[in-house]
Amino acid sequence: MFAKQGRLPDRPDVACLSQSLGILIERVDELKAACPAVDPGWDLSGICFGVVPGGGLDAYTERVDNEFAIIVPEGLFSLANLFCRLVILLQPIEADGVYLPTAHFEQFRRVTEDPHLRFCTADVLRAYFLHGDPYVALPYRSALPYQDRFTYLLTGMELYVLAHETAHVLLDHLDTDGPMTPEQELAADDVAHRILVQHFSTIDEHSEARAALAGFLFHGLNELWETTVAAALGGRFEAMPAGNHPPAVERALQFTLSMSRTAPPDWFLLVFNAVTLATRELPESLLPEMLADAERLGGIHARAAPRALAHLCRVSTANKEHCWTETVARLLTSQDREDVLLGAWFLIDNFPNVPIHLYHGLSDDDDPEFQALCRAALITLSPIYEHYFPRLAERFREVYAQDMLDDYMLNISQYAIMMAISILDERSQTAPWADGFFDETKPRGRGQCRHIVATVDGAGARYPKRQNPDHALAMAQPEALVTDPHRARSVRSSVRPQS
Repeated sequence: MFAKQGRLPDRPDVACLSQSLGILIERVDELKAACPAVDPGWDLSGICFGVVPGGGLDAYTERVDNEFAIIVPEGLFSLANLFCRLVILLQPIEADGVYLPTAHFEQFRRVTEDPHLRFCTADVLRAYFLHGDPYVALPYRSALPYQDRFTYLLTGMELYVLAHETAHVLLDHLDTDGPMTPEQELAADDVAHRILVQHFSTIDEHSEARAALAGFLFHGLNELWETTVAAALGGRFEAMPAGNHPPAVERALQFTLSMSRTAPPDWFLLVFNAVTLATRELPESLLPEMLADAERLGGIHARAAPRALAHLCRVSTANKEHCWTETVARLLTSQDREDVLLGAWFLIDNFPNVPIHLYHGLSDDDDPEFQALCRAALITLSPIYEHYFPRLAERFREVYAQDMLDDYMLNISQYAIMMAISILDERSQTAPWADGFFDETKPRGRGQCRHIVATVDGAGARYPKRQNPDHALAMAQPEALVTDPHRARSVRSSVRPQS
């Protein structure tokens, strides 16, 4: 859904030092193109847009004299990305690109029976509410079927947030020192919706439908946030002084009432159902376990809490690659066969970072629990590891002394990938959202042993590449994984971002 971009020019209206710079510039340009068509008198020259780390939905605007700063949490882009993908996973589109008459029933079946969909929902909830950073949820490296059809949902929600904050400036809501009123918030929602309709009108004739769905996604996530925070903070949230935002349910209702009465296209209801299922029904069934984890850890993360109550919440910094590795390791060591299959698939999909960090975890004496988890995950992949760890530790010391640890880690991670492929068998040729992936009654042959090596593109990001299976078989034992100085490369560079 996203393309990695090269170096972008400095701009006086955008301040962003993160990987989200390209996304932010695109949304700002779309906003500035749409606003004059809605009202030629609107002036955005005094507005600067910027990003702060973490968080999700809590964008805000600050005023200094006659200039304004609209500040967006970077997590918004990842949160929108991940929930859009849940919506896509809930689209029962057939191979010929059409919906069957039973599509509505299939959507509800997936909510209750699809292990991959339920895992991905739980993963993003934990990333946002427990770690305060949606980027620690496992990224999607593989493209989802028909995902390009739903790019409007992702870009539309991001644009809606920027347009809402811009509306406060355009409607002079910051001209006084007092807090904004609920009526002003609803007025900003209305302007944001009009901007979205104008933006999508330049694309096709379904501008009203696309703008409505993007807005529904935002309001669904806002309601999910309010429900979760209220459950986590209890009376402290209820006792919080009434703010300027009306309750999330009321905002969603007012947004619905502002919709056009024009008959929507046939596909609208199925996408709307998916948005509702992804932001309400799916999380509702998974929240009790996530809230129990929050209580065990000491509360939800401060970045997911209202700013007025952030001091009552937990503050920590999450390393996303560590979190990805821990998540995959827990799947691999689960007693549930479906979790093990997911763990093996995500290990392959997140090559080379997650397999390499799995091996690095063996030396993490500062975190014995994580160290033990990595050991158990590797034993799941290959039982011979139960007796091989002492020799592996020796090899780590040997190649480290030769300044070749990076290349050795890359080599040995390929062995972990081969073992994951052997667990998946023929499933390694498909994906967890494909029909029959979790069906153990389906007869399967042994999956093709596809070797994966890291390659580097022009921008320095790593992508998986399949190589001759005969080469993989030659490296089928850990001791055979030797370091070749002619193909040494650093494995410290980051993989492509999920957004």
